[in-house]
Amino acid sequence: MQKQYIFFDFDGTLVDSSEGIFYSIDNALKELNIPPLSVLQKRKFIGPPLEKSFEKYLNLSEEQALFATKIFRKYYREKGTYLHKLYNGVEEMLESLKQRGKTLAVATSKPEVFAKLIIENYGLSDYFSVISGSNQNGGDNSKKEVLTRAIEKLNVKNLEECVLVGDTENDALGANQTGIECIGVLYGFGSKEELLRFGVSAIAKTPKDVAKLID
Repeated sequence: MQKQYIFFDFDGTLVDSSEGIFYSIDNALKELNIPPLSVLQKRKFIGPPLEKSFEKYLNLSEEQALFATKIFRKYYREKGTYLHKLYNGVEEMLESLKQRGKTLAVATSKPEVFAKLIIENYGLSDYFSVISGSNQNGGDNSKKEVLTRAIEKLNVKNLEECVLVGDTENDALGANQTGIECIGVLYGFGSKEELLRFGVSAIAKTPKDVAKLID
């Protein structure tokens, strides 16, 4: 596919941040006296806005979910943000796209400050023209919203030149709602079935495959 603007999801697409997220969920639930979750249950928290996951999967009220999110971020800031690893082949993928003159950006429901910190720690900041993440003060932090903000910051005139690379239905849905195509990756936290169900344009098994799909 011929694209100029390549937007990347973060968790499950660039970085495997599951260890830090699971650590922070475990400690937040413990502090709130909520029974622990299984690994499969915790995986569902990766991708969508965190407060929405607390509401959906723990049946918390909006106020309770916001409080749980605040506690989660306390633990994530202290330790969780350092428990992650870059997926094999990601830097090579970014380098390949950058050398071909593509404009790269990050669009994530993760707090922007954490995404920037982790990207800086890996020495990847120069690859991205924009890093758009969620606002910790609340508001609309959906994939559609963070993606729209990134598109606006890049002053994109034609959405047909854009594609989002992501690993879950949340990414595919957000791309559809924004009016751009989506490449689904299989090395993250989603499944091929959910990605296809929500209308991705292509599937990539590895970061190298992502680079090959984009002209």
